[in-house]
Formats: sequence, structure tokens, C-alpha cells
Amino acid sequence: MSKRRIGIMGAMPEEIEGVVALLSDCVESSMGKRTYFSGQLNGIETVVVFSR
Repeated sequence: MSKRRIGIMGAMPEEIEGVVALLSDCVESSMGKRTYFSGQLNGIETVVVFSR
């Protein structure tokens, strides 16, 4: 099976905080005016971002 990645975008900080808390090996990185949180969610590579 090919490698999978999930992208989650939330409209409010409260929406993404719970998901970010579930990420294992969470890494925070900034690009432009956005902060991206990447890690593993149930063994699947996941990226979470606040859409603004």
C-alpha cells in the first residue's frame, strides 16, 4: 500500500487544538503566516493547520 497523508484545516483554533493534542511526534513549523503541525495520527502521517 502506498504511503498516506491526511491534511486537516480548521477555521478556529479551538477546532485544531484537540487534533494537535492527538498527534504523536508532533513537529511545529511556520511558513508564511501559517503554523503547521505534523505528526502521526493512528499511524498515518497527518498535517494540521489553522486556516485563519
